[in-house]
Amino acid sequence: MKIAITGASGMLGTSLVSLLSKKYKIYANSHSKSLNHSNVEWECFDITSQHLLISWLEEVRPEVVIYCAAMVNLDLCEKEKDLAKSIHFGSAKIALDFQKNTKNRFIYISTDGVFDGTKNLSYKETDIPNPINVYAKTKYLAEQEIIKYTHSLILRTNIVGFNKNKTSFMDWVVRSLQENKELNLFTDARFSPIHVDSLSDVIKQIIEKPIYGLYHCASCESISKFDFVKEFIREMNYKTFTANPISIEEFKFIAKRPKNLALDVSKLENKLNLKLPTISDCIMSLTNSFN
Repeated sequence: MKIAITGASGMLGTSLVSLLSKKYKIYANSHSKSLNHSNVEWECFDITSQHLLISWLEEVRPEVVIYCAAMVNLDLCEKEKDLAKSIHFGSAKIALDFQKNTKNRFIYISTDGVFDGTKNLSYKETDIPNPINVYAKTKYLAEQEIIKYTHSLILRTNIVGFNKNKTSFMDWVVRSLQENKELNLFTDARFSPIHVDSLSDVIKQIIEKPIYGLYHCASCESISKFDFVKEFIREMNYKTFTANPISIEEFKFIAKRPKNLALDVSKLENKLNLKLPTISDCIMSLTNSFN
C-alpha cells in the first residue's frame, strides 16, 4: 500500500512516518526532510503550490492520503489568514479531489478548536461547531467539504508531544522548567490531550481496518492545562518549580481561545472496539518519549 503524508516533518507527520514506514511505502511531503528510511520517499515543496501538489499526487497515486499539513501557530493564522486558508482548505481540497477521482482514501487531521468552548460537557461529533479563530475556521471549512466524500475520514484531536523544532506546548513547558522560569497555566482551559504516538497508533489501525466519517480521537478524559502540566512535572520528578494558576482571559492572545475543548471519544471507541488513552497514559507517554 502506498501512503502519502503531507506535513510529514511536523510532530504528527514524523510519528506517522516512523510508524507506518515499518510496513508500508511512505511518500512524504514537507518543506524539509525529517526521518530517513529505505521505505520513505521525500518530496519537499510548498504545499500551497497547487501544480506541485497535483504533480506529486499524479506521480505517487496513493491509496491513502493523510493530510497533516497545518499552520499550528494560532496567532500567526490571524495575521496570515489567506495562507492559513490555503494550507487548511485550499490544498486539502486539491488532495481530496485527486483521491475522489482515483476512488482512494483521504484522512484529514482536524482540531478540537472547531468548537467555541461554551459547553460545560465534553463535545460530541453531533455538536454544532462554532469556531472562533482563523485556524479553526479554516479547518472547519475543509471539514465541510471533506465529509461529502464517502471514502474520507476526519479526526478531530489535540495532540501533545515533543518536536524537533522545540516549538510545541510541551517543549515550552520543559524549556521553562530547565531555565527555572515561572509557568503561567490556565485553570479554566480544559482539553483532552492525546500523545502524538497514540494518535499514530490509532491511524495505523484505521488504515488496516478502514472507517469513514467524522470522529473525535483524544484522551478519554479531560483536564485543565494547569493540572495537566502539574501532573507531568510530578511524573518528571522536578523538585523546584513555580506554576501560577491563571485564567485564559488574563492572557492577551491575538487569536481567541475556547475555554472548554473536552472531547467525547465514545463514538470512535465503539467503532474500533478499543479504549483510548487516559490522561495518565498520555502523561506517561510524554515522560517516556522525553527520557
